[in-house]
Amino acid sequence: MNEIGKIKKDLFLVLELDDSKILEYHFDLIEKSKNDGDFRAVSFNTLRMRFLLHKLTKLKKLKPKNFNLHKNDLLSQKDTDGFYGFRFEVDIAFSLLEKGIDFEKSERPDFKLDLKGKNLFIECTSVRSRGGNTDYGNLKKKVIDTIGGKEAKPYSNSVTILAIDVTNVFYNVKPENWQTFYDELFEHVKKHSKDDKYGAILMFVTVFSQKTNQIKSTFCRTNSENIDEDLKAFVEKYFPYRKDSIKAPAIPKES
Repeated sequence: MNEIGKIKKDLFLVLELDDSKILEYHFDLIEKSKNDGDFRAVSFNTLRMRFLLHKLTKLKKLKPKNFNLHKNDLLSQKDTDGFYGFRFEVDIAFSLLEKGIDFEKSERPDFKLDLKGKNLFIECTSVRSRGGNTDYGNLKKKVIDTIGGKEAKPYSNSVTILAIDVTNVFYNVKPENWQTFYDELFEHVKKHSKDDKYGAILMFVTVFSQKTNQIKSTFCRTNSENIDEDLKAFVEKYFPYRKDSIKAPAIPKES
């Protein structure tokens, strides 16, 4: 059994599933990339599946109730794109677990954090643009429109973080323009979120470095002017501002 087959077998075992059309679809994509000779996509998505398996295994052991809610989320997805939202929430849950933060998975917002008796929240969303849109202005607008859609929710307030996965947007950005676009998008979101209803916005990108043959998750953060003081202290401690750079970044279309 090859590496991809073993990861698939173990993932189904951890999730206690006999069948999942969504998981089957995404493993088939890896095999298709392999057959097409797109080994960069094979490496990237195999690594992501391996990390997903690792994170779910840890969550199942240490936060079984939360694990079951993530599993139910996966089973409730009606199309293959739902996998990306499921995976992003698992990423956030694992990050909180690693940081030693007391949290529970909830419906809306997605996570409730217990900070010395005070509740803070995280809502997760993602932006997808697979239509070959290479106009950077339109890509930035797509991110802002997604934020705007979330602002209408009743839980958009000063004690809630909006976490956004924008990985797929960067598929449309040429590698040589990646850093420039990343910086411009951050400034664009920062300007928009100045008076945003959410206390803070975290924007995540997971990229494959062609130089190191590894994947890296990077994020940038911007605070609203009306951020709750406890939330401000929380994000500054656990999600400090950082300026990341990736050497020769690449993102497959299906990411």
